[in-house]
Amino acid sequence: MTLLASISTIYLSSALTAGGADFVCSESLAVNEDEKSGEVHFVSDWPADVHWFGAYLRKGDDRYSIHPEPFVPGGYFVPGKPDKDGRSNFTFVVKPGFVDESMSQIRFRARHAKNPTPPDAAAVAALGKKAHPRLILKPNDDVFARIKQATATNELLAAAVRHMREYADMTLAAKPDPYKLDGRRLWSQPCTARTFSLAQMWKMTGDRRYLDRLETELRAIAAYPDWNPSHFIDTALFAFDFAIAYDWLYDDWSPEMRDVLAKALIEKALRAAEPDAFWIHNGNNWSQACLCGMLAAAIAIAEREPELARVHIDNAVSFLHEPVEAYAPCGAFPEGVGYWIFATTYQIFAIESLRSAFGTDFGLVDEPGFRATAMFPDMMTGPSGLLFNHSDSGKVRSKSAPLWWFARELGRPDVTTVERKIALASYAAVPGETAGHRCDNCFLPLIWMVDVPKAEKNRLPLSWWSGSTVPVAMHTSTRDDPDAIWVAMKGGTAQASHAHADQGSFVLDALGERWAEDLGGESYGIGEAEHGMKFWDSSNESPRWKYFRLGLEGHNVVTIEGEKPNVGGFATISFRRTGPARAGKEIACDLSSIHPAAKSAKRIGSLADGGKIYAIHDAFSGVKPGTVLVWRMNTYAKPTIDGKVVVLERDGRKLRLEASQGEWSIFVPPLPATTPDPNVVQLHLRVVAESGDAAWSVTFTPVGKDSSK
Repeated sequence: MTLLASISTIYLSSALTAGGADFVCSESLAVNEDEKSGEVHFVSDWPADVHWFGAYLRKGDDRYSIHPEPFVPGGYFVPGKPDKDGRSNFTFVVKPGFVDESMSQIRFRARHAKNPTPPDAAAVAALGKKAHPRLILKPNDDVFARIKQATATNELLAAAVRHMREYADMTLAAKPDPYKLDGRRLWSQPCTARTFSLAQMWKMTGDRRYLDRLETELRAIAAYPDWNPSHFIDTALFAFDFAIAYDWLYDDWSPEMRDVLAKALIEKALRAAEPDAFWIHNGNNWSQACLCGMLAAAIAIAEREPELARVHIDNAVSFLHEPVEAYAPCGAFPEGVGYWIFATTYQIFAIESLRSAFGTDFGLVDEPGFRATAMFPDMMTGPSGLLFNHSDSGKVRSKSAPLWWFARELGRPDVTTVERKIALASYAAVPGETAGHRCDNCFLPLIWMVDVPKAEKNRLPLSWWSGSTVPVAMHTSTRDDPDAIWVAMKGGTAQASHAHADQGSFVLDALGERWAEDLGGESYGIGEAEHGMKFWDSSNESPRWKYFRLGLEGHNVVTIEGEKPNVGGFATISFRRTGPARAGKEIACDLSSIHPAAKSAKRIGSLADGGKIYAIHDAFSGVKPGTVLVWRMNTYAKPTIDGKVVVLERDGRKLRLEASQGEWSIFVPPLPATTPDPNVVQLHLRVVAESGDAAWSVTFTPVGKDSSK
């Protein structure tokens, strides 16, 4: 074995200052050539709190968060023991097989922020003396009366309240769900939907049936043997529901019912949480939901168990910034819009709970990218109304509670322009248990909707780049034409949370339709039943990539026949200026580290002819002469091939694809019988790299649409 050539060390102490600023540092990677692994060592005079996704140096009122920039696949931080001088030591390690020549220098950004001081025992004791409600709402808040009054003039609120009443009435005749695990999970969503709908209907109408039905629901769940602490996110979501019910309806419950709720919160949630549970420092949606659930429970019952409450409040204040750092710098969320809705909802619940309980959000709203994330769902939504559903996110956009909070918080009603249409259509539907299960928090945003005026136009840019650990870019020529071409493309790595091997994949809208599709994720239950937790393993050898929807072959990418792609690579993605006066923009994606069979692999997407034409340019060099490359695109449209041209037809609309070279064919994806998709086909363009290099383009031109359709 070849030992590390040298020890690469970054000494941080001179750069860490009280009241400091962001800084960047870099160091050559000490490489083990045999294993293709490496490491960079850090030394600091400041105490270090180190987790796999980041290192946090905290001292007094100051905090530095250290992350590699850009994201390094296979990289993670490892804590070390203090040296003989008492200095902190930690190491950034790159796993075997992930080191390449691009890592000769690794750059790290240290972001400075104010280090919040969590509430002490006296502050928690004072909280315990405050009247209820103290979660999100404030005592004597007239929000439910204002919602009821606004339904006379506010079309959306009227539809939302009508839908909520229908759902609550339907719930009156339903029985609480029994304790039943679905694989690893104990679903809490029905309880959440019922809690919010029944509680608000009771507050708006005074009809005792709603309160009594909610009591039946909560007593049944309080009697569960546990709230599935092995899958702690279930525990946390039940805890949040119970905390809201206990706090908002405190004066409506009998003393005995308050004891039932409080005992469940204390025994099944707060005491069920392990002191060093992984979700406290997980860096993704688990941290946000679990820390929020425990925070809400702690605030609700602070007078009963002040020391237990203080511990969980301390965790939330100290560590909720960690997952929020993933929004930086431009507001994207690594796991896609579906998980953005879930994670950001609970992040906002936590922010509002801290504000109502302690009068401050402890700097969480000021984290880089958090305000900008108000635009994220709209930036990922095409004119078709569908999302760019990269990773495990779905493409059908559902109601999004956070947008109403952002609209109120930022004074930006325009961020709800698209959301308002989605919400109106959803609230117009007949509610059912399935609908209630899906929307879980869909009745909460009423408390924010009532304060948001209607916006006539959405102020969105024509192009956007996430700049994050999961880089995504989109562009279009206009926001005024619903038939405009709109394209979004993803770079990054399959090593990210919930990621697919979809580097370089794109979706394309034109004529109001989605033409280039992402097929979405595979069922978690099916994957876990077949492979256990190995289903979530993202290494090159993982069984995860054998699922068509998750592997490279299931996405709109180029594959090289005979190649074993490197799913651990990282594809950079960026915009570059083109054309006269550099007025145009192209999305450029470097896929070289994904394709070991090629020396270079690049993809460029560009708008042309005033945005009326789109082209995808691919260039591969240094492959074995005679190698076949396959350009892939999933579509639900009906294809007709004529030489180098394919005409796609869907709902009376047509899109023309023309290849500069290669041969078209139609492929029917081998989707499993458990999750079939019988209407999808995949276009293949086979290009032969005769000399070892190949470059070609596919041009997309909308042909038009049948006005009778």
